[in-house]
Amino acid sequence: MLALVDDLLNASGRKNLPNLSPDREGKDIWFRHDSTGKITKQILKMLKSDLPKPYPTYRSLPQEIQNRWFRAFAQEFNWDSSITEAVRSAYNVQAVVSFKSNLSVWKKRGADKFPK
Repeated sequence: MLALVDDLLNASGRKNLPNLSPDREGKDIWFRHDSTGKITKQILKMLKSDLPKPYPTYRSLPQEIQNRWFRAFAQEFNWDSSITEAVRSAYNVQAVVSFKSNLSVWKKRGADKFPK
């Protein structure tokens, strides 16, 4: 799966995408330090558009869905392919937090308000 992501990262035309870097130099962003909210918004977009049924936690999502979400995330952001594992790890942490936060909102609204 990481090979597919690395192929995406090496494709041309990605210079205008937001760049992820833990060093946060220039306009680079990183997960816990993303003041733009772009990372969280992208994860929320996947939660709302690509969740075939309710799951109790992010980790209970089938691996296929988790991988598909990460590939979709890689289409919206750029980073040096040497840090893909670090990006995936930080992405998973953020996805767990976002999933948990939004799950509680959905529970309060009721099952009929679950994103389709």
